[in-house]
Amino acid sequence: PKLCEKLEQYAHLACEAFASRSQLYKAFGGTTDHPPRLPSGAGFFDDDLHFFVCEDLDAEIPKDPSPDPPAVHTLTSVLCWAAADRLHRVAAHFFRDPIRAEHWQKKALEIHEEICQQAWNPARGAFTTFWGGDRVGPSMLRLAELGFLSPEDSRFRGTVRAFEVDAALCATCVKNPEGETLDEESIMSAYATCFTTNTLLWYSEALRSIGAVMESRRLVEALVRSSKHPGVLAQAIDLRSGEQWGNTPCTSALLSLLRVSLRLSRTWREV
Repeated sequence: PKLCEKLEQYAHLACEAFASRSQLYKAFGGTTDHPPRLPSGAGFFDDDLHFFVCEDLDAEIPKDPSPDPPAVHTLTSVLCWAAADRLHRVAAHFFRDPIRAEHWQKKALEIHEEICQQAWNPARGAFTTFWGGDRVGPSMLRLAELGFLSPEDSRFRGTVRAFEVDAALCATCVKNPEGETLDEESIMSAYATCFTTNTLLWYSEALRSIGAVMESRRLVEALVRSSKHPGVLAQAIDLRSGEQWGNTPCTSALLSLLRVSLRLSRTWREV
């Protein structure tokens, strides 16, 4: 009971953050020369590649001259929905409190409806990384796993396919043979193209959930083959050479690998 009460306190905070938007904005403003940076949590979902760069945190960051309010990070808002949705289930099945369950269900439905209105881009047929945006980042691959959308929902399938179009924008490093960094448009001719391992595994899980099981399995098998030690993955991988970059082993990558591997594996009855 104490744990559930603690979770309910966190859910209240999440709903308050969603209502005020204060915790969902980009963390810092920007200018033409210094683009805005995402909320700190966005780095954990591979949407902000600055997260992987050591920067001077004490350096003064220019203020955003635009009068428009900063954009809302979609997955951060979805996590607020998830808090209300899970508390609805806890209240209904654990507390067996219909009044409390109805309260959280109403909160979850309100948040869900607003996110669908703000984050859906009809032109692209996909949910975007930011409300009102047009790019689809790695975090959008998690919508089905969180339960925000059903894997059978055509909107999730469209989001996965839109991510494939934008995948070059998610590369952490694109270089030519001389080691010079290239822009994302040069990805097909690049000598080195590096993606975070989590992004690739989230993509693999998204493929599996929409029915592209063979594509998902081939990607996971390729990642495992690139590892010098079976199942030990680094923070990022160069898709051209198979070379692993960054921290090794990477805990979050190992967890992602375990999750998708179990779901791709055959049951004992099928062996």
